[in-house]
Amino acid sequence: MARPPKGPFSKGPRSKGPASEPDPGDEPPVHGEPGEDEDLEGMGDLARAMQKAGPLLTLGWTIAASVALGVLGGVWLDDHLDTKPFFTITGSLFGIAAAVLQLVRTIERL
Repeated sequence: MARPPKGPFSKGPRSKGPASEPDPGDEPPVHGEPGEDEDLEGMGDLARAMQKAGPLLTLGWTIAASVALGVLGGVWLDDHLDTKPFFTITGSLFGIAAAVLQLVRTIERL
């Protein structure tokens, strides 16, 4: 049974157009929508595990990039404004806060 499309771009009931137009109800569900587990039924165990672990696989790079950008931005500001170590510490704290925020968001999605 086809589900009606959901989301900000979905419209109310539509009349059927020419046969060449695809039916919007045939589109696969977007990540996080109900019915996502239905797509995983035909996959093997490894593929299913990799699909569910995807957000966690990129988490390390995301945390490292957040902290590194905060520190590098702070060092750059300190060099140009001659305020060592104020902006380096501030940038480090902002980078750590961004990393923790991303960690929490990733965990909530699971």
